[in-house]
Amino acid sequence: AVAFADKHTDSENLFLWQDGDIVSMARIAEKNEKYARINYVVTDRAKRNRGYVKMLVGNVSKILLEQGVLPMLYADDNNPYSNAAYQRIGYLKVGEITEFYNKNAE
Repeated sequence: AVAFADKHTDSENLFLWQDGDIVSMARIAEKNEKYARINYVVTDRAKRNRGYVKMLVGNVSKILLEQGVLPMLYADDNNPYSNAAYQRIGYLKVGEITEFYNKNAE
């Protein structure tokens, strides 16, 4: 996550939450006039379960809603902790995405 954040620190689409040190990050991966997709939501392992994701994603979502843009999250269905945090700030599960990989590309 640190290398990713370093690469994108000059982007207006990268959001960081600080509590002394940077503890969480989220990125708006795609945005158009109607929708924005938030991803790369990460919290330092030692700082998890303290509400940072709720505060960070909640604030990013509020900014987008104030711009008239509907925020969306692509979340890992196998991570009940992050999904519970997203649901506490108002997100609803509305669908599933299946990923395919080309085995010949390896």
